[in-house]
Amino acid sequence: MGEPLIQCSIFSREDPQIEDSYLRMLKTLGSSEILSQSQFLIFRLLSFFYLLGFGLCSNFDTFFLRKIPATLFLTNWGIIITVLYFGLSSFTSLVLWRGKDTTGRLTQILMPNATINNQSIVDISHAVSLVNEALITILFWSVIFPAEQMFCGIICVSVHTVSTALLLLDFALSCMPFTMRHLPWTLGFPTTWLLVQVLWVFSGHSPCYEVLSLKDLGSLYLIMGAMLLVCILHFVFSRLVSWRNLWVRKFKAKELIPEDQFH
Repeated sequence: MGEPLIQCSIFSREDPQIEDSYLRMLKTLGSSEILSQSQFLIFRLLSFFYLLGFGLCSNFDTFFLRKIPATLFLTNWGIIITVLYFGLSSFTSLVLWRGKDTTGRLTQILMPNATINNQSIVDISHAVSLVNEALITILFWSVIFPAEQMFCGIICVSVHTVSTALLLLDFALSCMPFTMRHLPWTLGFPTTWLLVQVLWVFSGHSPCYEVLSLKDLGSLYLIMGAMLLVCILHFVFSRLVSWRNLWVRKFKAKELIPEDQFH
């Protein structure tokens, strides 16, 4: 079996403790150079259960009370993929913490050879959630909240701000890869939501967001601006990976894999 293309930049390829390619990938997806393995696992599990409770479950508990199904809101699409990421990443961290079954069947499903171009389910969900939760946070507070003048309580703040903050913290603490190869996934996510929204609106239903009626020029400008913002955010995060690794090298004095491994 060949070496995975995605590798944590702060683990040396000559480290005898990570000869196995699956273990190497697990360490990339499930460990931190800043926190201990148990601390990092606790952080991810707390993030998972918090967003599961105050994000996913609380947001969907009024499913049958809404005129518009909860599944049609971009915010809920974002929290679903975010909870999925923290669930999968918690699993990889748990496997490393236990130190067992590193080549088990379930573990291998999460590894690169189960997807396309050596990208694992975990790092794809990471890229999609990180970029799109940042997009949702920016659009909500800059466009939707001022236009609709809604009340924003703990559940609203959880899905529009806390989720993004937790993803950013996870990005800073972890070894998660983030490359331009993930761009089709991060762009495909809001594009798919938009297609669903078009089908919903033009089948005679009300739009999810008043500012996105899909029937005026303002909606077109908003869509174009949002897609451009996705590309900008993706580029910024792909650069922040290098800065993160430089920070780790400076303060942890670890040998880095060459940066071209990320491109």
